[in-house]
Amino acid sequence: MSLVTEFFRIFKQYEELNRDYTAKETLAFSKGQVKAYERWKDKRQRNDAIHFLFMFSRFEDFIRTKSNELILKKVSMPGAYSTKSSWLILKDYDKDDNLHLMKRVQLFIDKGDARFAKIKEYYEARNSLAHGGKYNTPIDINTAKQKLLEYSNSFR
Repeated sequence: MSLVTEFFRIFKQYEELNRDYTAKETLAFSKGQVKAYERWKDKRQRNDAIHFLFMFSRFEDFIRTKSNELILKKVSMPGAYSTKSSWLILKDYDKDDNLHLMKRVQLFIDKGDARFAKIKEYYEARNSLAHGGKYNTPIDINTAKQKLLEYSNSFR
């Protein structure tokens, strides 16, 4: 399944839940039901975090696949050892998936590029969420989806 297809499936599920939670949150607010309002607000924020994590995990897998393809392509290119030695080192180093995600990104995008900075920001948010950080930091799922899909074109 393509990254685009996966993202749209994830986003569709996200939107369905978000619509429901937002409606219930709004109703509770309009009725002055503070506890119910807080409960639905919390569920909506958790929904954002869950779907962001899921979407970013698919993006991570996409980068891993593309970087592995690039490394194998460079290793198998004809030419002198000196022109492909660093790619051979990367291939050997990554036998057990040792190459850090942001190093994989650097194979395609310069570290000083704004795209690199945004991917790193999303990666740090993902790590915080995945390792017990707070999920109430606002995540704009629609923007994240658009940016990650846009950035996926850099990994060709």
